Amino acid sequence: MNSSKKKYALWALIVIVVVALGAAIYMYWYVPRTPVYTLNIIRTAVDNHDANTIFKHIDTKSIVGKTVDREIEKSTGSDKDDVKHFAPLIKTVAVAAVNNLIIDRVQNADTNSANGENNTSAVNGESSKSAATQKKSADAGDIVQDILDGNIIKSKNVALKDISSDIDNEDTATITVKLENTTTKEVVNLQLLAKQLDDGTWRIFDIPNLTELKALE
Repeated sequence: MNSSKKKYALWALIVIVVVALGAAIYMYWYVPRTPVYTLNIIRTAVDNHDANTIFKHIDTKSIVGKTVDREIEKSTGSDKDDVKHFAPLIKTVAVAAVNNLIIDRVQNADTNSANGENNTSAVNGESSKSAATQKKSADAGDIVQDILDGNIIKSKNVALKDISSDIDNEDTATITVKLENTTTKEVVNLQLLAKQLDDGTWRIFDIPNLTELKALE
């Protein structure tokens, strides 16, 4: 091979290496740092029965707390002030139940489908306290009960249509998950608010329109 051909071959090799390196950097640095990729991390954690990773990327305390607050504010019942008084207890019970439900379903993913009806009683160790707080929160909407039951969406005919994200500022983003009931064609654009962690990945801390999922039933 003459010097000219060797030079072209060298440049071609450099280009190939640069492209490969660029793809690697994109896949292993940029992609894991995008908000949407957080959902892939969570999905993989579910497959691997890894509850710790799920809790790293989903702030259940914040999500449940903000959801309960919104439902109480929307309520118009005469005992709204009483419900507000019990809000801390409602949140504590709901967060504990949701966390236990996640752990149970992630660690026992292969058996949950056969034992779905038993999940609620199994994860809610404080059943009498939970029943009382659920009754108190009835006028604030039944979203608390749905959270405790793990049945925000009761329909099985729900399909994921699209996922996108927008960076709101340097460390906050909105992930939009488009869901459709394949029978009724009802569509919900679920908004997931996330904050960036120190390692560049994201943690979901609020779902402002969580209750809209009920439209997919």
